[in-house]
Amino acid sequence: MPKIEKTQVVCVAEFRAKEGKTEELIAALHPLMQPTHKELGCIRYELNQRTDDPRWITYVEKWKDKKTFDEHCAMPYITHFFNDVRLGLVENEIGDRLPFADKPLSARTRYRILRVVGEAEAGSAGEQPAQE
Repeated sequence: MPKIEKTQVVCVAEFRAKEGKTEELIAALHPLMQPTHKELGCIRYELNQRTDDPRWITYVEKWKDKKTFDEHCAMPYITHFFNDVRLGLVENEIGDRLPFADKPLSARTRYRILRVVGEAEAGSAGEQPAQE
């Protein structure tokens, strides 16, 4: 039976940039990385771009527990992005409202919280870990 992680949470936050705003969206998301990496409980915070549709930009996040994730969501730089910056860069069809965002999410912002149910060890796919 695989080990199911009971406390860690994974968040996948996807944003579809408005036409012509992809680079600007990426530039707006980058400053969130450094302070987030310093937050207690942050295990992974990674910015990605789809290869089949580059307008989709995705954060993959992993947190020690739901409490530290909720604390992250309340950080001023996160609420500023969701409440002010995102609106001019992400397609804006009306969607759901997040507990930490004053304004509704667009239908082009997807936000999912997941539980870890399996994880490979680093280098377990036959790769050698990086040598320092």
